[in-house]
Amino acid sequence: MENTWFIWESNPLFQDMLRRSITRTDDVNQSNLAAAQKIIQSRMMRKKRNKILRKIRNGN
Repeated sequence: MENTWFIWESNPLFQDMLRRSITRTDDVNQSNLAAAQKIIQSRMMRKKRNKILRKIRNGN
């Protein structure tokens, strides 16, 4: 088992594949993070807007 792993590990094609899969997951994580941040931002904005609207409705 260890011998085959060594063969795979020293294979440039395998190295490239590994590198690509790692960067791909990084890209996915980045876009997920961006999406999560947008959702949080929109929620914050909604809360602020509702707060302002409530003040206006209450006449304060």
